[in-house]
Amino acid sequence: MVGRYMRVLISNTLAATPLGIKIVETIPLVRNSKKDETFPHEVHKNMPLATRGYKYCMWGVRLPAGAAAKLQAAEGCALEASLLPEPSGKDAPLLLFPALLLVLTGDELLLRLEAEPATPLSGLYNDVIRAHPAASLLVYVVGWAEAIKRRERANRNFNRMAVEDLLFDVSVGMPAVRLQYDCPENDLVRAATDIINLGYTLSQQPRKKLEAYLDTFGSRSTVPLRTIKEVLSKQGGREQLTLCEALSQLVAPQRAAAVAAEYPSMAALIEALNARTKGSARDNMLAQCRIPGVAPAKGKQQVAGPVAAARLARFMLTQSGRDDWKDTED
Repeated sequence: MVGRYMRVLISNTLAATPLGIKIVETIPLVRNSKKDETFPHEVHKNMPLATRGYKYCMWGVRLPAGAAAKLQAAEGCALEASLLPEPSGKDAPLLLFPALLLVLTGDELLLRLEAEPATPLSGLYNDVIRAHPAASLLVYVVGWAEAIKRRERANRNFNRMAVEDLLFDVSVGMPAVRLQYDCPENDLVRAATDIINLGYTLSQQPRKKLEAYLDTFGSRSTVPLRTIKEVLSKQGGREQLTLCEALSQLVAPQRAAAVAAEYPSMAALIEALNARTKGSARDNMLAQCRIPGVAPAKGKQQVAGPVAAARLARFMLTQSGRDDWKDTED
């Protein structure tokens, strides 16, 4: 049902680039012979960040007015109402998913990192949050490796390690920002496919779409990871921090911290999982673990969530010798 109303909204600044053109060409492709999995695109010149020169896209649904009003009134609705008009002229309200994909070239990312070494990408992030307060940001970078090579050839004193440290700071210190920078410079087909596939993830069945979004974009908590770990350290100590680091190899660090806050050690976690015979009970036990330091608020991920819970439970019990997973779908 969501796919029927799904839209990808492309800023005119992105649509005018070779990647934007490739995205538009890629959208009509039918996936697995299922026509209901395609969705139209809209190009807008008055998207909030386009006026500042940013190249980006968002996803949303255009619904009948009554359905849109009911959805917005539902408790926990994370969709944002938008006044962007429908190109066809129909009066169909637009609700945006809390997800924003911003495109940078490798050279643009490098310049931004060098301009803000103390707080990398903070200026960009603040611009996004002012325009869309509830949105999580994915920065999709095309040609990062090539940009680094060009800079190294042009400047023998270029400190590549320092730049990579800044990328690490963004990855672990800004949980509301996700960086994807492994796309080669000339592979526009891959970049367009990656971007369109995010839309397909968001257009899953209603009961799955929010968690699918969270699994794709990570925690929407805007609390820095270091703050979450400080709270975890005060609550539980070194052993729980160690558990958090271990679980972070499997799921987003904020979700790992939520589970580590509830259990003092790996042994205690495995013991609690073993005490439950049904897979659904194990998953529910971990899904409701609260992320430390995150105050309740609309649009924020506050608990570990079912996808992370299922992944952790399966891994933990598989490693401890349990292989009876037939009941995990109960």
